[in-house]
Amino acid sequence: MNKYTQQLKTWAHNVLSNALHAHRTNVSTYKSLKNLGEVIGTEYGDRVLFELIQNAHDAHEIGEDGAITIKVVKISDSEGYLYVANRGHGFKERDVNAIMNLATSGKEIGEGIGNKGLGFRSIEAITDDVHIYSRSQGGASNTFDGYCFRFSKPDEIRDIILSELRHENVGKDEADRISKTIPRYLVPQPLNEIPPEVKRFAAAGYATVVVAPLRSSSTVKLVQDQVDEIANLEHPLLLFLDRIAEVRIDVELEGKRTGSRRLTRRQTILREGAGPGNPQISAIDVGERRRFLLVQQEVDKGRVLAAVRESIERAPALNRWLDWKGQPTVSVAVGMSTAAILKGQLYNFLPMASEAESPLMGHIDAPFFSDIDRRNIDLDIP
Repeated sequence: MNKYTQQLKTWAHNVLSNALHAHRTNVSTYKSLKNLGEVIGTEYGDRVLFELIQNAHDAHEIGEDGAITIKVVKISDSEGYLYVANRGHGFKERDVNAIMNLATSGKEIGEGIGNKGLGFRSIEAITDDVHIYSRSQGGASNTFDGYCFRFSKPDEIRDIILSELRHENVGKDEADRISKTIPRYLVPQPLNEIPPEVKRFAAAGYATVVVAPLRSSSTVKLVQDQVDEIANLEHPLLLFLDRIAEVRIDVELEGKRTGSRRLTRRQTILREGAGPGNPQISAIDVGERRRFLLVQQEVDKGRVLAAVRESIERAPALNRWLDWKGQPTVSVAVGMSTAAILKGQLYNFLPMASEAESPLMGHIDAPFFSDIDRRNIDLDIP
């Protein structure tokens, strides 16, 4: 048993020991968390892939020419698999904790795209049995030897309670009640066997793979629709994702590749930035004869924090933004080719939905405080 497996088992044991105590003292925290998690998981709808891409982006370091692969294996109209792999760093302890514990992101404000600790739960819209395979920090680059896990099912949680907490005189009925009220995301289950398909991602140099089994016609269709949307976005997916150089999209049906797209991003810096008042200017090529002039301007941090303080009463979640790390930046991209822009769009790193239209014939990316699913923003919030 390696140290990652042992750590996952220790976390599961500690959580269940606390859950047993909460149950016996009539504390309903775990039941509340379970209900909240289920509600949040349904809030993202057709934005699941955007959230997974966001996490894959943040796994790369600033300045990396990172890569993401999205693969859909369709076995039938009601069965399949979604794979989302990235070449960034493998899962760290803080990443596992952020997934297990709702709204406790491992990332600071300003460190990456995600910061609420909620987006991963969007996976609930397509599967109830997500698997994660990850490379260890500094480990071999051709195998997943780090945190590899899924989340326990109620009957597995019950069995763990009965076997590992037997000294607490736990009865079967009591264990059964606890297993049905605790969020399964709090109880990781190590994965000791790595399927051949997943091994191929490791051999190709990927650091992490998220696997979502699809077990209904509605989830297969939802994933297919989202893949099609991302592959054919009018507003380029990678325009403001400066850690990613390539996204590969593959669709496989009955063992045969039926569709493939390769989205790319190439940035040529024309003028280096030098703080507020001296923006960085770049040419961005996203393929398909679409080129953009990108102007990125650092914004005075004091003014941003003042606006945050002014907004907290209406949006209490902004309290965390007072601990902003790094320098806030606003970016504007305008077309350098006639095919570049048909309609301007607002971005929050990734393009928002069609209702978030830019006020100019260009795309704008800024640290907007967006809706939970990043589809839109309230521009009345300072």
